[in-house]
Amino acid sequence: MRTLSIGELQRNSSIVTNLKEAIKIVDKRKKRDVAIVYPIKDRKSGIVDKMAGKYKTIFSKKADYNKERDEALTKAFGEKYGFFG
Repeated sequence: MRTLSIGELQRNSSIVTNLKEAIKIVDKRKKRDVAIVYPIKDRKSGIVDKMAGKYKTIFSKKADYNKERDEALTKAFGEKYGFFG
């Protein structure tokens, strides 16, 4: 990951359009990170899969997340309040 200051980004905005890797934007005066920008040109693998790491295989891409959430809440409330239904 490369680091850029806000001033460099303002002078040369074409950096963002030609991204090949993630960049971190830094405010040099206040000495803090402002943003992290990721490229979106790599649509085959996707940035979500890269960020998910080892957890990307846990859920299928076509999973019904509402159903899974409801089952998890039912189980959690069942354990907490003694309801097993």
